[in-house]
Amino acid sequence: MPEILSEKSESDLALWKRWVVAQAVTTSAGLLSYPLDTVRRRMTIQSGLKKPVYHSTGAAAILVLYDEVKKFMN
Repeated sequence: MPEILSEKSESDLALWKRWVVAQAVTTSAGLLSYPLDTVRRRMTIQSGLKKPVYHSTGAAAILVLYDEVKKFMN
């Protein structure tokens, strides 16, 4: 662990290359987590209903995907 935290440790990659990788990782994490967060939010909203619209996570994901594609096409 001390060798990781030492000031002597040098990276072989240039700063701009590390920045590009960091941006790519951040962007891909956001793109992967956004649909899952949308499904979670919609299931949370409908939790108080007597007759829920979404019966499972898979069904919710399919219906959310359908709704979002329909909005995109209009």
